[in-house]
Amino acid sequence: MLVRHKVSRKLYAMKVLKIKVIKEKNQVEHTKTERRVLEKLSHPFIVRMKYAFKDREKLYFVLDYCHGGELFFYLTNLRRFKEDAAKFYAANILLALKVLH
Repeated sequence: MLVRHKVSRKLYAMKVLKIKVIKEKNQVEHTKTERRVLEKLSHPFIVRMKYAFKDREKLYFVLDYCHGGELFFYLTNLRRFKEDAAKFYAANILLALKVLH
């Protein structure tokens, strides 16, 4: 969801995860790893996590807001990219995967 910092007025994306669902789907370690990786990464092709917190029922990951949405959205709506766009996104993904590796 799109959120705004109360003081700075800056926009962020917030990922909200239900703790109960994470446990039911045996995703506890996966979620912990996701948080650790996002905390450590700093790369122009990977969204950065700014804050992480939880309450009794949910986990919250506050991420940089990336205007324009996700690549998945474009793939779903366009069905295919033109060759130049496909090369551009493939190169970005490869560079991000290199950092993750």
